[in-house]
Amino acid sequence: MRKTLFVLIILAFSLNTYAQSIFKVVGSEGNIVQRNCVDKNDVIKSYSIVLAADSPGIFRSYPFFKNLVIDSMRAIAELLTFQGDTRICTLPVVGHNMFSSQLYMGKLENYSIQVEALFLINQLVLERPFNYSDYPVLVDKASGKEATISGDIIDRAFEAYRNWYALISKVGLEKIRANNIYPLDGTNLKWH
Repeated sequence: MRKTLFVLIILAFSLNTYAQSIFKVVGSEGNIVQRNCVDKNDVIKSYSIVLAADSPGIFRSYPFFKNLVIDSMRAIAELLTFQGDTRICTLPVVGHNMFSSQLYMGKLENYSIQVEALFLINQLVLERPFNYSDYPVLVDKASGKEATISGDIIDRAFEAYRNWYALISKVGLEKIRANNIYPLDGTNLKWH
């Protein structure tokens, strides 16, 4: 009886640990001052996606997942749940590929948590994520329109990432990596 009870307690603890989130969104202590605002006192509350297990105040820089052991499939699935989260990310729109001469000359300065989630998926899965997505700006290749907060372009990107995730589930992450199959392949979208 005691042995069965012990096994049930261990099993319940294990299931609870597995069911816990990998990520959480936290508000930042320092909020963003709008660069193009008339009144420099205008601030926007900003947020970051952090690891749920991290202590308050710990901020991971890019590449976010360097030296972390993480269940990639579970992490991707969880990051895809951030679709629709239009809270502003703490980080501004900047390039992250120090070897690129490409500059972003657009007017978009901020991006949303939902775009950050896709940007983090790239870092989690791709060998050279910043070659694929230097800036957290999604672009419709046909119209040239850009999106960083919300809208159809971002919704279509999430659909593409979900399809890519389904493909990974079917063929495996290693095959995706070996064949250089990217999330936005076959779409009219790209990262800037």
